[in-house]
Amino acid sequence: MNSSPLVQITGNVCVALAAFVFLLPLQRVVWNYASKYLSDDRWVTPVLYSLIPLWLLLMVGLLCMTAIGGFDSLRLGRPLLYALTVGASVALATVTFVFIALYIRPGFTPRVIYTPGIYLIPSATGLLVVLSLNQKLAPGIPIHWLRWPWTIFAALSLVACLGFFGYRFVTTGFGGMADFVHRLLNARDYSAEHLAKIATLDPQAGLH
Repeated sequence: MNSSPLVQITGNVCVALAAFVFLLPLQRVVWNYASKYLSDDRWVTPVLYSLIPLWLLLMVGLLCMTAIGGFDSLRLGRPLLYALTVGASVALATVTFVFIALYIRPGFTPRVIYTPGIYLIPSATGLLVVLSLNQKLAPGIPIHWLRWPWTIFAALSLVACLGFFGYRFVTTGFGGMADFVHRLLNARDYSAEHLAKIATLDPQAGLH
């Protein structure tokens, strides 16, 4: 694989920034809301505010990896590989979100079974990008042991997401999909504690 300095630097910087987002903002939000055992969806928007930047950065890193031929072993055209890279990034972000949702609201299941999905998916993605972009620094490390399992899991995630959203679109139409996304992005705090605080507010005082 031939890597230009600009592509290599861009990919490495994106992975470093993604690691920062993953270790600080995202972990803080997940632990904060998981400790409250929420029965509503007020955690959704704060999680998405960290999860979306995380996977946008990882997606740029994966695109840099694609640009240097990191997925050329699939023997597909470069434009198709770019499209699949974007699709796989969105799918893996969705799967990560599902694991976080199950972790925050586990029901009767132990949270520990969802922890690997939260940590391994972003970590394996970042590690794959770093190893692919910096093979000259560690020429003896084979990355096929990570690339192929990651590729298979990403492909399965992409198929699952296409199946789910395709089913939602067929059964509810575009309006149903738009309402689904709107409810995710506009989740609010409807807990009894929050509603009680609202009830104590004086609307007249707010006008002065």
